[in-house]
This record gives sequence, structure tokens and C-alpha cells, in this order.
Amino acid sequence: MSSGHSRHVPVLDADSVPQDHPEFAFDAEHLGIRDDLDGLIAVGGQFSTPWLQAAYRRGVFPWFIQDGKPFWFCPPVRCVLQPRQLYINRTLRKFLRHHRYRIWINRDRAGTVRNCAQHRHDDRGTWISAPYIELYPKQPNFISFEVYNENDQMAGGLYGLVTGGIFCGESQFSIESNTSKLAMTALCSWCIEHSVSFIDCQLPNEYLESMGAQQMTRAEYLGRIQKIYSVIPQPEHIFATSEYFLSREFSGRQDDSPRS
Repeated sequence: MSSGHSRHVPVLDADSVPQDHPEFAFDAEHLGIRDDLDGLIAVGGQFSTPWLQAAYRRGVFPWFIQDGKPFWFCPPVRCVLQPRQLYINRTLRKFLRHHRYRIWINRDRAGTVRNCAQHRHDDRGTWISAPYIELYPKQPNFISFEVYNENDQMAGGLYGLVTGGIFCGESQFSIESNTSKLAMTALCSWCIEHSVSFIDCQLPNEYLESMGAQQMTRAEYLGRIQKIYSVIPQPEHIFATSEYFLSREFSGRQDDSPRS
């Protein structure tokens, strides 16, 4: 995105935002939403933990960094997945029953982000630059689902931030067939176990919608996250490094339709 594209979007000045209240930077009256640019709302500010956490609480996320400035987005249409609505077809169901992979949570945080940067190829491109690889794994609510093959090499995975009762997905990757789908299945299984209401997949795409994701308007999304954030705290122990095993309802399902 060139500087001309962001010409009519507010430039955030970190010095003008109270250090103990970075969320003020993302108050609606200060923003200039450009729905013709996927919901770009502002440029600049700090790419730091306080600003990152404040942004997610406001339904905003940084898509990329250009000339040292983060570009902040709140899309007009959000792609969300209800964990119980994950769609598993016959091929994937068979794979889940017989695979020999092991799934870990937060075993190699930075490695997961690096793999997403190296192996992700889709319509959004690879926006995960060095500042992302440095900052995201350090977040207290960071969680990665990592899939390891029989040689103990990471073969697929995904990562994001758990904010309140929402998993804010950032990226996923696959080196071996079906491993990103295995990671997504593990995520949905885990979300149900830990009362995570839904998975924010950010922008819609065919792959996510084939897995059961649906579209939600910005107004509906922002309304839902405010209710969820205010009532559901997340205990720190759920982010500890641990091996993860799919719940029985995901590893041995008898049908391939979404659950109600």
C-alpha cells in the first residue's frame, strides 16, 4: 500500500496518547475508516505490547508495517468461526483418525511465527516482518498450535492472541498435507474446552469459509467483543507449553456436517 492510499487516514502520534491508556488511540472519534482499503483506520503509533493489546480490545489489528509505521485495520466484514461449526469432511475425518502427528501448544512460539512468514502464500501475501516475529511471541496471551511429524519437525501450525473469550487468529501454515487443518481442528477443540466463544479469522477467504467460517458485519463484531471482553478472563496457565490431544468429539466424529 503506497503512502498515497493512506493520505486521508489519521496518523497516530504516540506522544499525544496517554502511556497508561493506549486504547484512546483507537476510539472511534479519532479514526477515519477506509472501507475501500479493507477497513484501514489509522497509520502510526507504537508497535508495542500496550498498543497491540489495546488495539485487539477495540477490534483493531495491525496488518503490516511500512516505513516503520504500523497500519491498523478494522474490516467492514469480519470472518469468524464458531468452534462447534468447524466443518470436517470425510477425507479430513479419516486423516484425523489415523494421523501420526503430535500437537503442541506454545512449544516454539517464534518458530511458528517464522514458519507462517516463510510458508504462507495466499491473497493477503506475507506481511509478517521481523517486528512481528519479535513482538507477537512475547505477548502474555499468545498461543500457538504446532504440528510435529515423526521426525519431531514442525510440519504445520497457527498462532494468535486470546483476548477475553475470543481467539484472534493471525496466521497459519502447512508444510505437509493437512497439517494446518489439524492445527485448526486442535484450536477448535481447545476453544470449546476453555469457553472461547469464537475465532476471529479477520478477512474472509474461500479456504476459511470451506472450514465453516462465516461473515459478520463490523457493527455486530464490535458489539459482541465488548460483551465478551467484559465477562470472561483467561487464566495464565492455559498458555503454558504442553502437548495437546484432540477431544473425542473431534478425533472420532461419525458425521461430516457442522454441529449445532
